[in-house]
Amino acid sequence: WSDSCLDVLKQCHLYEEPSDEFPRGRFLNDVLDPKRHMGKVTASTQENLSPVIPQFFALTRSQQNAQILTGTHAISRYVAKYVVKMDAGNRCVIWADSHTGAVLRAERQFLHNTKITRSEKFENSAHQKSRARNQPVGRNIAFTEMQQQILGYNDVTHNLTFEVIESKPTELRKTTRIKDFSGKLLSDDDVTMPLGSVWSIREKLKLSRKMSKNQELTLRGSNASYDKVSIFGLRPVELVQLFPRVGEYFRWFKIEDKILSDSEIQEGLSEDVLKCLWIDGLGRRVKLRKAALPYAEKWMKSIPR
Repeated sequence: WSDSCLDVLKQCHLYEEPSDEFPRGRFLNDVLDPKRHMGKVTASTQENLSPVIPQFFALTRSQQNAQILTGTHAISRYVAKYVVKMDAGNRCVIWADSHTGAVLRAERQFLHNTKITRSEKFENSAHQKSRARNQPVGRNIAFTEMQQQILGYNDVTHNLTFEVIESKPTELRKTTRIKDFSGKLLSDDDVTMPLGSVWSIREKLKLSRKMSKNQELTLRGSNASYDKVSIFGLRPVELVQLFPRVGEYFRWFKIEDKILSDSEIQEGLSEDVLKCLWIDGLGRRVKLRKAALPYAEKWMKSIPR
């Protein structure tokens, strides 16, 4: 708990400061105590339910465990283990009709405490001794998993856009194409690629607004496609010194797909940095995301002058 949080809880009469009896302080509500909370369920009755999220219960018509994650510590690994682990507690055995052999029926077998190694071995041993040991075995799945497999629904639904950035050496990246020039006398066309309109127009600006030698080498290195690290290296000259981290660049800035024409690049690049558009080495506009403005502002203020 942060100090500011403890101050608020103290004002709400939910927390007492450390004392001789409670050296680490004391929470006055059990919900705030950092321990595992179990729902009030009577084991002898069938009507009681474990605590559920009402919306999920109504949507899926089933009980589900929900864990809210506020960090990426051990609890995340604990939950991820259960997300990727196959449910081994619902075995389904396919039987043929003993009289005609023309009708199939599925028999569900519930397995108890398969998370415990001893119990899992007992269940497997019992299955090997039963008549079902030679029958086709599957598992009983929920309706939501049927939808995922039949209709192709995603296992995880989110509103985030992920950027896959390969940080391998250049020759190992997927976008890198290596040509075999063995036994061939290389010409200027083989080793020289056009640098494009952005480079030629920036050459007319003052020295601090021109593309660097590294950017020129990156432009010459490919005439087909560029990986994310190369695109980061070709970011607008105005942003090179201010934003030197590849993660923040793709998280805070939006790169348009459209490649500007020569006239649009000529009009967009200006000696006045306040009027100049952000145009990367490939001729595409770069814009700061609205939601990223506070983060970019905080980063700019942290840069020593």
